[in-house]
This record gives sequence, structure tokens and C-alpha cells, in this order.
Amino acid sequence: MPVLTEHPAYCGDSVGYVEEHDHLLHLATRHVAVHLSEAGHQILATAVYRGDTGRHRRLLGRTHPPNSALHDQDRQQRSLSDYKGQNVVLAFYPGAFTGVCTTEMCTFRDRLEQFNSLNTQVLGISVDGAFAQKGFSDHNNLNFPLLSDFTRQVVNQYDVALPNFAGMEGYVAAQRAVFVVDKEGVVRYKWVGPNPGVEPDYDEVRAAVAAL
Repeated sequence: MPVLTEHPAYCGDSVGYVEEHDHLLHLATRHVAVHLSEAGHQILATAVYRGDTGRHRRLLGRTHPPNSALHDQDRQQRSLSDYKGQNVVLAFYPGAFTGVCTTEMCTFRDRLEQFNSLNTQVLGISVDGAFAQKGFSDHNNLNFPLLSDFTRQVVNQYDVALPNFAGMEGYVAAQRAVFVVDKEGVVRYKWVGPNPGVEPDYDEVRAAVAAL
């Protein structure tokens, strides 16, 4: 795809934010998604969990996040560059037709107008093939593209590969994770779940987009 690019969800105390002038990442210990500076300007904050890797931190504020092309459920190629001028929510999920993933994608479906009104495109991404994505999308009447990262290129680029998923030795899925890329192509928010059973905080994701 676009190769794109913790509620208990925080699973830790650290929050980071990107300074608007130099995109340097700073860490603080606050349980917030968006807060106000003393000047009253909104600063985007990002939840990070204990054990967060340097690569995740490097993605924040990155002007050129990974932009590999992936096939959607209709086998059409899509990449981040297709959405230049829009914000993009990249929602990585472990597997089509699994319980929490179904709940997550259906929640984004039901809230899609909230994101559309903010000039934001939602994209779901998993390692499932395009045909499985098509069945999953049709079965749940999903109204946004689902991208197939069957080569695992994108999950590795975003450092959200999940090895041995569901006890299947050698099977690599995607971790449940959300990235927000602004209309200038800068990664402004990221969240990675502590385990596949934890959903993102949808209100927090919307707040992150609204702060752009």
C-alpha cells in the first residue's frame, strides 16, 4: 500500500509529541492525545507503550513515510501518494474475519463520516490476500479500502510485524496499530497495541486528526 506509514491502550506512561518547527520527537509522561501549549496552540501528542522501538519514534515527524504500493480488495494498487492533500489514517490489523479485527473495522466504518468531514481517508491494512480482503469487506459492508500486504513489506517498514500470530509458528501478521499521516505526508500520530486483543481509542485517533 501506501506502505503505507493505550486506554489500557497506553500500556505505559509515555506520550510523545512532534514540535512543529523541527519535527523533533520529545517524550513526556502524560496520558493525553492532544493538549494545549501555554500559548493555546494544539500540539499533537502520540501514545507510545513501554518497549517502543527507535523505529517507531523515527517514523513520527517523518516527512516521507514508506510509500509502497499495495493491492486493495478490488486488486487495484494504492499508495500514500494517491492521497496527497488529504490526511490518512492507516489502521493495521492482524487478520480478516477475526473477532476484534471485525469490531475495529466496523467501528471505523460507522465513524467514517467523522473522518471524511476532516478531509481524511481511512485505509485498513493486513497481510491477508486481496480475495480474503474482498470477502471481509463485502461481508461487513466496509466503506473504505482494505490493503493486502501479503509480502509483509509494509508491516516490516512500519515495524509492526507480529510473528507467530495465534500460536502459528512462522506465520507473520500485522500488529494492531494506527498511524496518522497529514496532508503534507508527515507522520503525526502512532499507536501500537500491547496485544492483538486491544482496540485503538477511536476518539483519540479522531482527536489526533482534528488537531492537524
